[in-house]
Amino acid sequence: MKKDPQAEANRIALHRALAEGEGLSTLESLEQGTESLKAAFQEDPHMAVTGELFQIAQQISEGAGLLAEHFQANHQAELEERALRVRYDSLVTAHTYRRNVVGPAVLDWADCLGRNGERERAEALYEKVIKDFAQLLGWGPTFDPDWLVAVQCLERALISSQGDFTELRERTRAVLLESEQLVAARASAEA
Repeated sequence: MKKDPQAEANRIALHRALAEGEGLSTLESLEQGTESLKAAFQEDPHMAVTGELFQIAQQISEGAGLLAEHFQANHQAELEERALRVRYDSLVTAHTYRRNVVGPAVLDWADCLGRNGERERAEALYEKVIKDFAQLLGWGPTFDPDWLVAVQCLERALISSQGDFTELRERTRAVLLESEQLVAARASAEA
């Protein structure tokens, strides 16, 4: 698979900034970049048609994800949470209705909040995912990979939440198992 030269240049620049102790200023730049992206998209919705919106959002998301990993490894919980929020904000700006893209970002952010003792905020995010993603169960089982990722996010939120979602968790697991069987059957039929 061919690497995107711009994405590779961004990764190199980010690693260089981290090596020089510029993690906070890089995070602040990404936060500003996300706000600029939101404003630009409101002014020019055509960005979605040209693909520019998705490209910029992906670059911000990847940078924020790398920063979050760095901050977590260096026990900088507050900065890790900010980086994960930037990752989420950039993705949701470009992919509001793509649960398979937004779901993992929301859950990573919620997990970070939980690790940092902000259980109430984490729980609010888990419940947001549960409430929104539960409707996906009516669309399956299926072998669609995007749908599977989204329902796996639902299952992860159900497991992570402190709420009593036993019945929904069992139903989600059953639909996922049926879907995995469909995927396996389709793969063996194509082989």
